[in-house]
Amino acid sequence: MNDVLGLQPADIVVTIRPPATEAQLPQSREREIAGGSVPAVGANPGRRWFCCPRTPKQEAELRQANRELFAAGRIIVPKHAVDGLDLIWYSDVVISGGGTMNREAAALGIPVYSLFRGTMGAVDKIWRRQAGWCCSRASRDVREKLSLVSRDKNFVSRAKQSETLDAVVNHIVAILENNS
Repeated sequence: MNDVLGLQPADIVVTIRPPATEAQLPQSREREIAGGSVPAVGANPGRRWFCCPRTPKQEAELRQANRELFAAGRIIVPKHAVDGLDLIWYSDVVISGGGTMNREAAALGIPVYSLFRGTMGAVDKIWRRQAGWCCSRASRDVREKLSLVSRDKNFVSRAKQSETLDAVVNHIVAILENNS
């Protein structure tokens, strides 16, 4: 994956999945928060931001708003599909407007900053409590709460992850039993 993405060992890698701007959900605040993450990530040349836009239109808007950072290679949109879990694993932090990448990152022990402003589901609440999932509510949260430091990328099973997994599985089992 390092070969595919051109990562250097010293790079601080931030992966962002912007909110679904074309969804039928109100997310003007999510857009503002996502936009506020760009200066925080782009301010340091040792940071690489991998952006996974949802649509070509969203990518074009990001490129237009951040020309210098794209030109300097500090914001990268992969040219082809990459394995999402690999990308998350090589990240030092994940910022996402949706749930899937946030949950995958939390399960892997990667710091998560959620841009989602709607009602959190039960699984997300568990991750938030047990995995340190941070919910950004304003663009200043990105600057104030975002920890852009390199993390140890050697996998070690963590007790919190087991507790979370058990809670998620037990919740699913309870739902299935109630629907039987």
